[in-house]
Formats: sequence, C-alpha cells, structure tokens
Amino acid sequence: MERVKLAREAANVTRFHTQPTLVTETVAHHSFNVVNLLLIMTNCEVSKRAIIAALVHDMGEPVVGDIPSPVKRAMNEETIDNIVKLEMDHIAKIHPYTAGEDYTFTPQEAFLLDLCDKLDGLLKCTEELELGNKKMIPIGNRYVQYVYDAHGDKPMHDITAKIIHQWQTGVIS
Repeated sequence: MERVKLAREAANVTRFHTQPTLVTETVAHHSFNVVNLLLIMTNCEVSKRAIIAALVHDMGEPVVGDIPSPVKRAMNEETIDNIVKLEMDHIAKIHPYTAGEDYTFTPQEAFLLDLCDKLDGLLKCTEELELGNKKMIPIGNRYVQYVYDAHGDKPMHDITAKIIHQWQTGVIS
C-alpha cells in the first residue's frame, strides 16, 4: 500500500509552479500526455519499458520538486547527477523494476522520451496562450529551442513540426 500512496503523491505534484497558469497541470496530467505523444508518434511501435519510462519519468518530483528547465540548465553536472539519483531512487521505491540495467534505452527511445517530454511542455504553453496567458510566451519559446536542440540534424517528425507551427502561429496572432 505504501507504493500506491507514493505514486498518488507523485501524481499530484504541480508543474509550472513558478509561473501563474490558468489551468493547473500535475505530474499525472503531464505523464499521461507524454505517454500518448510517444504512442502516437511511434504508431504504438515502442518498447514496454519506454512506455513505462514515459509514465514514471517525473515521479521523483515529490523529493526534489519540479525544477524549472532554466535552473536545471544552470546546474553543474554533479548537482544534476545527484538530483537524478534522488529522483530515480524515489521512482524505484514505487516501481522497483525500473532500477538497473534492464531500464536502459536505445538512442532512439531516449531521443523520443526526451522529445515527447519537451513537446508536452510546449503544448501546455500553447494551451495557456490560447486561453490568454501571455506570460507563457517566454517559456514556450524556450521549449521550441529545446526541441530544436534535441533534434540536431535528425529529420523532424510531422507531429513535431505541427506542434511548433501551432505555437508560432499562436504567438504571432
């Protein structure tokens, strides 16, 4: 029962807590959206462990909080490694099968997990902007840059291009 309690606590961590939002988003909302983006972008041709990773990737946040991306990017590697370890240890308390070598990913899976995480952040910003929350524009613009940075030389998936276009269209209008 303790694992169920910890999972429910993780689900209720609020995202975007440093920025006023019109609609509150929790880790549960975000994780659901990341899983669905992953399934849609791969036509369900993705490993079970990648789906589980998409579902549980932020369940360590009750221990460390939802650290804003600019703060994470300003941290040194050792600090980030320590935070990731705290998160992973907490996730392993809830889902012990996620610890260890069996939960390593192919480069493509790692790319897609990271991409879907970023795209969901951009979609949240787009939804907030559509509701009139212009304070999300700088955050959305950062997510666009994060997506481009993640892509590097890889060709852009059609859905990724459409999500970026939707953001850019909303910001201009």
